[in-house]
Amino acid sequence: MSVICPELNLTHALDLNPVCGMITPEHAEAIADLARSKDVVVRPQNHHRLSLFARDAAAARAAIEKNPSLKQLAHGPDIVSCPGTTYCSSALVNTHAVEKALREQVQVPAAGHHAIRISGCPNGCAQSAVAGIGLTGKIRKDSGGSRVQGFSVVTSGGMGKTPVLACREIDFISAEHVPELVKRLIAQYAGDYP
Repeated sequence: MSVICPELNLTHALDLNPVCGMITPEHAEAIADLARSKDVVVRPQNHHRLSLFARDAAAARAAIEKNPSLKQLAHGPDIVSCPGTTYCSSALVNTHAVEKALREQVQVPAAGHHAIRISGCPNGCAQSAVAGIGLTGKIRKDSGGSRVQGFSVVTSGGMGKTPVLACREIDFISAEHVPELVKRLIAQYAGDYP
């Protein structure tokens, strides 16, 4: 367990992973209610999640479990996407559509080595270059000259816990085929990790 503020004796309780990075007003109010206690600290992390640290980590987890909207954020799959074309002028692809498709169609583990990071362009804001499965937005033209949204795919990154960058798996796959590919990758690498 990681400790923050040793003088306060706070330990990591859990991480919240909002769908498409979106926190609803209900989420914000519930998180604020938790953070009003001197025994709980909420920190946005560089991995695009909200980490809760608490004097009593078990009590903090129990409080999350009692709140249906926060419980969903604590137990969802380990998927993070940048804003994509929804909010970013640099983005090439709609990352939120792909994240939602993955959440609906793929059984992604909540934790472990299958962290999925979806970046809408080569800037890599979702940290796809170090992900277990990293997707980086690209555009290609089909045989008729129409633009096709897609991704380059990398795998086996260390997520910043190790210095390992992910390895190139596929140069281009269209956005509509990403869920099926991710299913195959999760199955393929399932035995590689404890």
